[in-house]
Amino acid sequence: EPNHIYDCGMSIWQAYGVILQHWKALFRISRFNNRNGVPYWSFTRGRDYLRAARSHFKLLEEYD
Repeated sequence: EPNHIYDCGMSIWQAYGVILQHWKALFRISRFNNRNGVPYWSFTRGRDYLRAARSHFKLLEEYD
């Protein structure tokens, strides 16, 4: 997530544009990787990854 969209005087539409640019870059990287043999993740794998990451960050907050 681009942090520079906060507190810099950007309009909401400019911020959306920046986020879309980042999504486009992520899409291009993903497509490049897939064309070079890296399979796309299934929905289930992505969901499980996000759940595990969320749990991990909660654990880190406890130690903070």
